Order: sequence, then structure tokens, then C-alpha cells
Amino acid sequence: MGIVWHGRFASYFEDARVALGEKYKISYFDLFENGILAPLKKIHVDFQTPLFFREEISIECILHYTLASKIFTEYIIKKQDGTIAATGYVIQMLLDPDYELFLTQPEYYKNFCEMWKKGEIE
Repeated sequence: MGIVWHGRFASYFEDARVALGEKYKISYFDLFENGILAPLKKIHVDFQTPLFFREEISIECILHYTLASKIFTEYIIKKQDGTIAATGYVIQMLLDPDYELFLTQPEYYKNFCEMWKKGEIE
């Protein structure tokens, strides 16, 4: 059919989330080094129009602020002409090294959120 397999969209989201995490020091490695695990709880995709093989795309990753012990990111995948191909979101829970849910934000992520809230992160 020449269209991109629907399962590939999860990896597109992941590529964008990794780039965002590395830019703001909240990557998997940053979190892990600070005693935080961030497994996926939920992934959701809404397909708008198909992507075709070799088609260039852009992926926008939006981090949503929350006081909860989770990371909520939203995604917009666009074709080169600006047409939206898909949108979606991912929720990651923040766990301690024993795989227990943090009842409040862990200190490292809480500090990031405080800096963000104060406008200290671009």
C-alpha cells in the first residue's frame, strides 16, 4: 500500500520525547541517574491522514505541566505541506527503583517543574 505502518507512530513519538528529554535534562538517563523510572502507562494515537514511505515529516512534542507524579506529552505529526497526519499523547508514570509509584513528584523532577513554572526553562 505504500503507507507507513500504524505501529511506527509510537516510535515517532518516542524519537520526539527523547529529543525533548535530552534538551531539558529529563531524559530516561537523567531520570534513572536520579532514582526515577518512567515507564509508559498509556499511549494514544489519532490518525488523520496516511503517511507514505520516504515522506518527510515533522514531529512537535509538547510537555504538559502537572503536579502529579507523571510525565504527560502530546504529539503532532505533520507532513511537509503542513497537513496533520496524526496527533496523540503519552503518559509516563514516575516510579522509584523498587517499581513503586512516587506519591508526590520525586525531587529531581519537582525541581525541573519548579524551574519551568518560574520561566527559567525556555
